[in-house]
Amino acid sequence: MFPGYSNIGTVLEFGSNVTGVSRGNRVVSMGGHASHVKVTKDALCEPLPPDLSMEAAAFFALASFAIQAVRKARIELGESVLVIGQGIVGSLALQFARLQGGYPVIAADLDPGRLETALGVGADHTIHAGETDLVAAVRKITDSDGARVVIEATGHPEVIITALHAAGWCGRVILLGSTRGETKSVNFYRDVH
Repeated sequence: MFPGYSNIGTVLEFGSNVTGVSRGNRVVSMGGHASHVKVTKDALCEPLPPDLSMEAAAFFALASFAIQAVRKARIELGESVLVIGQGIVGSLALQFARLQGGYPVIAADLDPGRLETALGVGADHTIHAGETDLVAAVRKITDSDGARVVIEATGHPEVIITALHAAGWCGRVILLGSTRGETKSVNFYRDVH
């Protein structure tokens, strides 16, 4: 097993049919997490801009997941957005939602430190999910409407129902968290329809 799905590094060698990179170029690729990787011509392998640090470039795959969620949500200017889960991907989704024009942007998490970080990167409100009824708090913030967009970024199956209930009428729920397991007791008529 080769864990991971992304890396950054320096080109050591390349095949005769490869164009766009040279030996010594700094690149990002969708290879595994390893000291050395070989990527095929079909895999993403892109040179880094000279002024981009390797540390910042390390987030390229996680940032791409977050931005895809925001783009699929089709956030309109002034729509309320709830991001449940403020790990790296959730935090990035919150920031992209803010840049897309979401307002208010609400962060929910169990960790007070992550909520503090969320305020620092653009959240208008935070909800400590372990101490507060998340759905009730979202309804209060949104004048009883619920969030127009909910991005679930925890990956915990039981949070999906909470995400569905926190969404407003005809709201959009994006499951970003690579949910593992089964979500029990989903009433598709009540929760989705």
